Amino acid sequence: MKKKEAKSSLYTKDLFEEFIRKEETLDFIKKMREILGLPKDGLELTKEHLKSIEEEIILDFYVPKVEFHITEKSLLEGENKGKSIQLGIINACNGFAHHKCFDSRYIKINLRMYVFFNRKFDIPVEMFDDENDLFKIEHIPTTLSEYDNEDHFLLKCLYDHFEFVSKKYPVALFINPEISQNQLKDFISKKWVHIKKYAKSEENRSFKIRTKKHRERDDFIFDNRNLPISKIREMLALKFKEYLDDGHIGKIISLEKRKRNKKLNDIS
Repeated sequence: MKKKEAKSSLYTKDLFEEFIRKEETLDFIKKMREILGLPKDGLELTKEHLKSIEEEIILDFYVPKVEFHITEKSLLEGENKGKSIQLGIINACNGFAHHKCFDSRYIKINLRMYVFFNRKFDIPVEMFDDENDLFKIEHIPTTLSEYDNEDHFLLKCLYDHFEFVSKKYPVALFINPEISQNQLKDFISKKWVHIKKYAKSEENRSFKIRTKKHRERDDFIFDNRNLPISKIREMLALKFKEYLDDGHIGKIISLEKRKRNKKLNDIS
């Protein structure tokens, strides 16, 4: 029986759908393809590619075996740093996602896949059970073992680590593994008001995502934006059983245009 995904994992998948529609994300994809000398709409996904993806043990390091025609080598290799092109690609994609406050492996891997193949892959989020874009599990003794309390530089690195984590996960819950699941649920439910009071003051939260139904509706409106609005209204009523006025439809078209890079309409 297939393991049921947690709601927070489904959130990560929906979050990627929104992330990949952002203008800055499309700009990044376009730039990466130009640097790598890839077709503007990505590579054709072949049986050989699928086989190599299925055989890859750790997708975090997957880069398809193709001949790259690098146009700006220094941006991927780093000047005199001796990085490989493959590592440069991985670091560039991970760095962009990190800069946008995404640190889940699911989003980083799929962004890199999208650069190459112009599509996302249905990677089971439960493969990455230590974190998603709502929760992060960190074993504190393990983290502390990676630093040194007598080395000033490593102490600063430890501070930097927790400072970064606190920007996205400002509320920490320290759990004694001896507790039961019911005790944990009871504690969280009773402290929920206390937890939520921090949400209003945080600036680095992930953007609000639309439901899958609304995303499909908005995509449908945008794809048919060249038709008269009255025609789009009729089609919406038939396909989605939604009855939007002309102003609402026009607003959705305008917002979608702002989210997408006009130069990439052919791949968005």
